[in-house]
Amino acid sequence: MNYIDLKNLFFKYRNSVEDILKNINFTANKGEITAIIGESGSGKSTLLRILAGLEIPQAGELKVNNKIFIDDENFIPVEKRGIGMVFQDYALFPHLSVEKNVLFGLNKLEKKSAEKRTHEVLDLVSMKEFIKRYPHELSGGQQQRIALARALAPNPEIILLDEPFSNLDANLQGKIRNELKAILKTSGETAIFVSHDKDDLEIADRVVILDRGEVIQTGTPAEIFRNPKNEYVRHILGI
Repeated sequence: MNYIDLKNLFFKYRNSVEDILKNINFTANKGEITAIIGESGSGKSTLLRILAGLEIPQAGELKVNNKIFIDDENFIPVEKRGIGMVFQDYALFPHLSVEKNVLFGLNKLEKKSAEKRTHEVLDLVSMKEFIKRYPHELSGGQQQRIALARALAPNPEIILLDEPFSNLDANLQGKIRNELKAILKTSGETAIFVSHDKDDLEIADRVVILDRGEVIQTGTPAEIFRNPKNEYVRHILGI
């Protein structure tokens, strides 16, 4: 059974005539990392916002772990979806320590349990020794790991990542990509990230290619590189 199942999704902004997303369909299995890739303006970030619950589509159905998040009669709001989000700028609280940044999302747990979980996820991302530091004392790669730890802490249904490598120096990107993949695979999380960079496909199990709001091709990275559907896909893949 598919863990994420998105069917016939349409979206347009209020007062807009044209659909931003048109008849979007894709599935993903539990524990998979899915990359949504396409040029600027293809609808990637809008799709991520819909998955998060930050936008309401005009039509479509979204199920996660067989729970209906969106259909004609239901819309589960963002705070009840149990989805972890890692933003492009990491969105860490500058006035809070690493520990308190992670604890922030665990306010429903009793203090002892929340502290234990914080130590667990900081250990997972190899940042336990930085627990008392503040975001401005960390490198970009370290800040990203803290943002990921904060998103992982509440055991979300899905982790969503918006252009997770775009703010990192080019020479760091490969290293951080591999670290992120290892962390997600160790935690067993189901993750979706958006990107415009073909190199990011290295860490994906599944790829969804968008062009002007439509899904052009889906498959494993190997399948898509082996059999690109058209010139747009070739362009995105740089082949």
